Amino acid sequence: AMAGTPQYMAPEQINGEPADHRADLFSLGSVLYAMCAGRPPFEGENTMAILRCICDGKARPLKEIDAAIPNELVEIVEVLHAKNPADRFQTAADVAGLLHHHLENLSQ
Repeated sequence: AMAGTPQYMAPEQINGEPADHRADLFSLGSVLYAMCAGRPPFEGENTMAILRCICDGKARPLKEIDAAIPNELVEIVEVLHAKNPADRFQTAADVAGLLHHHLENLSQ
């Protein structure tokens, strides 16, 4: 049985593969995307279509939805949405550090 909200699940969870903290980082990318875009990154007509989109598709680029979204945030979300967990940030601390750094730069 799968546990989680389908629109925010990581590909490895959907595929029944071992999942670790990097699955949560994928989900964080989906939450950040939804905050920026006003909609989830992966959509479909039904749950199976959403799950297939997560595993095989790509989210619409955030810059197409809102060109004002900072490039740094777009890049963070894209790395968080890497299909392969090894290609994502490896810790939440890494993500937090980058977000903090970029926030400081924006406020200057």
